[in-house]
Amino acid sequence: MAKKNNYSPEISRFVEFRKSMGLNQQDIARVLEVQRSNISNIETGRVRLTKSHLAILEKEYNLNPEWLVNGIPPMILAKQSLNKQSIPIIADIPAGPWEYWYDSYLPGGGEDYISVPGVQGMNLFGIKVQGDSMEPALYEGDIIIIDPHKQFQRGMAVVRYREGYKITNVQEKPNNMLHIWPQNPAHQEEVIMHDEDTRLYVPIKVISMRDI
Repeated sequence: MAKKNNYSPEISRFVEFRKSMGLNQQDIARVLEVQRSNISNIETGRVRLTKSHLAILEKEYNLNPEWLVNGIPPMILAKQSLNKQSIPIIADIPAGPWEYWYDSYLPGGGEDYISVPGVQGMNLFGIKVQGDSMEPALYEGDIIIIDPHKQFQRGMAVVRYREGYKITNVQEKPNNMLHIWPQNPAHQEEVIMHDEDTRLYVPIKVISMRDI
């Protein structure tokens, strides 16, 4: 029995884009923060590109999502203004009790964009705060702008670990441990292992919806 061909026009366009930009699979994997095998699986039809992936590729390479998905030209969009970025809001992060933030990060769950004058960086993205925040300065609907390339030192971060996500104050401790201490007394302190499944996303700006 012949093996089913999983190739589609979208896959062909993705490969065309990658090669036209002189990129290899590892280059794309590094930008999307995935394993190289994920890109191979995308190009063989085993895995679909998410809206989050499309938003990152658009931001990094000016790739036109409409061209990739539907074949509507051009392949590459005109470059955006250097003093005002249109930043994708790719997810909502519940900031309250664990039953709300466990398994709650949905890549591509947000389809909005926000323009932030004066904010620059590569692969910037925004997340929205849901529910009761661990930080008194954050409220429902506030948008946190994240720079995934900024190295965490100390202070507030979006923590991704095995049990989900938290928006909270963090301090690195010896032996690969992280001390999480919310400023909101309704939430408890804890110490977690900083392992390969743990990421710290550094906010570079908080946009309060109360000020808009």
